[in-house]
Amino acid sequence: MRDLGDGFILDRFSRHHVTPENISAMGALIEHLTSGKKRGVTEEDIRRTIAQENFYISAIFQNGLLVGMASIHINRWHLSHRIAYVDDVVVAPATQGRGLSRVLMADLERQARDWSASYIDLTSSPDRVAANSLYQKLGFAPQDVSSFRIPVPKGKPPIWSFGYSAHSSITTGKQIVHSIRTLMGRKAFVDSRSFSNALGEAIPGELLAAAMLFHAEELNVFTPNDFDGTQLTELGFEKRDTNVYRLEL
Repeated sequence: MRDLGDGFILDRFSRHHVTPENISAMGALIEHLTSGKKRGVTEEDIRRTIAQENFYISAIFQNGLLVGMASIHINRWHLSHRIAYVDDVVVAPATQGRGLSRVLMADLERQARDWSASYIDLTSSPDRVAANSLYQKLGFAPQDVSSFRIPVPKGKPPIWSFGYSAHSSITTGKQIVHSIRTLMGRKAFVDSRSFSNALGEAIPGELLAAAMLFHAEELNVFTPNDFDGTQLTELGFEKRDTNVYRLEL
């Protein structure tokens, strides 16, 4: 816990912060982050999310009420290095202009170092001009990466031969799919920047099958900008208009 002055406190969002007032405040912050799209967040969502060992929410409270937050999670089973992913960086409109986003990002970087992460990655919509400017001022470098997303179908996944599974990570031939529960639902990720355009036809299907095993709601795939995403789009992946930034630790 850190006293920021003027009634603001920085703290890790934990079980004792789960109150009706803060649940409502978190829902309002997420609605602001998603440009007014309502997405309910329940007490169960929050408790299950913060219970994960590899998930951390940095929170700012003003006189006890949540007014800003940012989250980070770590992929502990990457093939070559450990990557931490940032999500949900948002402060209440009434408290903007006080440097609170910088405070949140600094706390996330500290947590990534505690996890011995090699990099911090984040994605951001291009229309979030101020946020994107802040990320670059903090040392995040734009990546030459395309981002694809697909809703994961419900039901039993097809049978594939997975090489290895452990906790929230599955190896599918060449790539590791990892999954995390976030405040916006359970997501699955794969960093496929090592993909080549000669990618085997079965691999995208295996990625989707792995996400289904995790009961994820969506699968996010990052590829090089020059990657031919035809196989992904044929499977129903949508290419996203997002910026991808990376900070080396």
